[in-house]
Amino acid sequence: MDPYDRCQRLTIIVENEIAGGSCFTAAIDSFINLDEIRQGTALWVDQVKEALFVGGSREEQEQAGALDWLSHFLWLPWTLTFSLFTPPPAYLGGWVCFAVSLGHIAWLTIIIGDLAELFGCVADVDDNITAISFVALGTSVPDLFASMTAAKQDPHADASIVNVTGSNSVNVFLGIGLPWLLASFYWYMQGTTFAVKSQGLSFSVLVFTCGACVTLSVIQIRRWKVGGELGGPVDTKAYSSFLLVVLWLSYIGLSVWKYQNIDAPLTQDLMMLGLTIPLVGVVMMIFAAIRFLLKLSKEYIGEEGFWGIFVAIGIVGLLRNAEPFLPGAGSLQVCDSRFFSSSSGSELLTMRWRCGSELLSSDGPAHFPKMLVA
Repeated sequence: MDPYDRCQRLTIIVENEIAGGSCFTAAIDSFINLDEIRQGTALWVDQVKEALFVGGSREEQEQAGALDWLSHFLWLPWTLTFSLFTPPPAYLGGWVCFAVSLGHIAWLTIIIGDLAELFGCVADVDDNITAISFVALGTSVPDLFASMTAAKQDPHADASIVNVTGSNSVNVFLGIGLPWLLASFYWYMQGTTFAVKSQGLSFSVLVFTCGACVTLSVIQIRRWKVGGELGGPVDTKAYSSFLLVVLWLSYIGLSVWKYQNIDAPLTQDLMMLGLTIPLVGVVMMIFAAIRFLLKLSKEYIGEEGFWGIFVAIGIVGLLRNAEPFLPGAGSLQVCDSRFFSSSSGSELLTMRWRCGSELLSSDGPAHFPKMLVA
């Protein structure tokens, strides 16, 4: 018997799911991966559905609590907007998603910059002060949470620290260098020179450099004494983190002082920088004393009792300041008041107060808008 007679043949026919001629399909497929487009479209629909449901799915939404619903409605305009207008990474290896994400960052940056400028104008705060305080703090919060997440999930501190240095490097070299480069080309073609006023930038850089050196020294000392840049005993973590916060506040304070005293000489700048060093030491000693008292109080009155003392002192102080206004303690009542103009043109106020059985009177300048005193 021939062995080939026992063989069975299976024929598989793959049908084309895409309508149209084979030549047209082949021409399109040579430029675009149609399977990639179908996969990306399906993922795009899924990400929109995830943005609409609480927790990202119908199952999670059924188990969501009140706080989850509140958070969902607060972030829904943002999540829905970005899910609709940001394609998934399936297109062209993620380059389309990357380009569109950069566009989102660009228009958000424009809006934040305009809002920060308006806030500084309304609050009468200089643009430089607004930039180094409110804007810088707001843009650094995502980096803070990213570093915290990396510190918790990674056994090493490399990701947390490199995230800080890397993000600042991008901000300085790319975020500043690229706009300045484009502006230089633009104004050169306009027949003029692009210039940026320093306005105390050198002093801010000096203060920042000093703070960075102290921070790197703290990290190195922690490596030698504690065995790691992050973590360790509770006291070590508390003192290290508090020192970094004090350094940041010192940088903000010195920079604000410089912007308000832009013409201050170099000797005065160095004097202010030198006075900050012992001030930081005093603040650290106060923090150490508070921690010592907190530890001592835990053995006798507990941590709640320790903070309760400060709350009680604050309440007593408020009551003492509000004593004249309490019922039965001589409430102040306005008997009559009148305004008149002095020879200098300023508005003066004559007002009689009644405190219990005593009749008081006060004369003084009235710093009120004219529409209120008319």
